[in-house]
Amino acid sequence: MSLSDYEGWVRKHYGKHDVMQACLSLQDHHHLMVPILLHAVWLAQHQNWRVRAQAYHRAMVLIRQFVMPLRAQRKMLRGGDIFDDAKIMRQRLKKTEIALELDIMHG
Repeated sequence: MSLSDYEGWVRKHYGKHDVMQACLSLQDHHHLMVPILLHAVWLAQHQNWRVRAQAYHRAMVLIRQFVMPLRAQRKMLRGGDIFDDAKIMRQRLKKTEIALELDIMHG
């Protein structure tokens, strides 16, 4: 499956309000990562592959190194509009987070 097919599947399912809320709740309360949750479901539905421990570990390391710092910056900007461009910066950071997650999980 191409990256664009994978991205379409992720956006379709994560775009459902109930799915998004469930994933975010698992991430916030149980420290599970949304891209890994979505990828596990995608694998089960499409290829029934088992995730190798090495691939899982690689994804966790990359998400922690690159995605989590961006998420922390975005959440820091959420505490009220510190300056005029805070909303725009939050939106751009979120787009970058999602793009990195897709690249990490598809790659």
